[in-house]
Amino acid sequence: MPESMTGYGVGRASSAQLDVTVELRSVNHRHLDLRVKLPGALQSLQQSLTAQLRKALDRGHVEARVRVNDDTESTSQIQLNLPLAKELKAALDQLAAETDLQPIDHVRQLLQQPGILRVEATELDAKAIKPVLETACADALKQLMRHRNEEGERLAVDLQGRVETLKALHSELETSAPEVLSGLRKRLKDRIEDALKGSTVDPIRFEQEVVMLSDKSDITEELVRLRGHLQTCEDALQSQRPGKRLGFLAQELLREFNTIGSKSNSLTVTERVVTAKVEIEKFREQALNLA
Repeated sequence: MPESMTGYGVGRASSAQLDVTVELRSVNHRHLDLRVKLPGALQSLQQSLTAQLRKALDRGHVEARVRVNDDTESTSQIQLNLPLAKELKAALDQLAAETDLQPIDHVRQLLQQPGILRVEATELDAKAIKPVLETACADALKQLMRHRNEEGERLAVDLQGRVETLKALHSELETSAPEVLSGLRKRLKDRIEDALKGSTVDPIRFEQEVVMLSDKSDITEELVRLRGHLQTCEDALQSQRPGKRLGFLAQELLREFNTIGSKSNSLTVTERVVTAKVEIEKFREQALNLA
């Protein structure tokens, strides 16, 4: 069944030291447009994560967000710059001695000086996280694909209904075409006869001219092509990723119905063509949602 481009999936995986969550959001796009957001310490894993996503997805704007559990990310160490602290203490002691100032509270003064204490966050181990991240991403992809397939199935039902409507309109046009053409030939013949009253005209030549003029309004070729396009639409709806193909077929269907409309002066044909064009536009819009 067809696959939609709209979906959502979350995957989680854990190890003894960490917990990784991958969140995927997918919407329509002409091509595959990936946006991957990783914690700064895991930027080295972006290429492998992008490759994993590209292997599973063909079209759509996909946002991937990766989160690592807070305990792992927030682990930090306090570093004391002891040599600098000793130098500052000596300087403060000298200042107090030479200026007859009161003894200085060294601890408070030293802690206020930049560079004495430094908080360093423990960096994430990308190598250790990679297999956990891949597992979480695979889980998120599985959920995303399930949503995309469910949505694709609903879209396929809607699109098949529109194909059936177009087939019915095609059948009506096919049934009425000979009658419409016959009526056109009769009207042409009557008009030419009125214009040539009192003139001598070769009857065979006269009939040939009428047939040639009426053939310009013959829609048989367009109806044959329409039947083929509609059958191809039904075949495409049985495949997994028919979006681009259905978009092209919608253009071809519209082209054929436009040609039929331009060829015919029949009100009945015109009404059916207008109805078909509205249906094709709805078909095209829905097909844009398919991968």
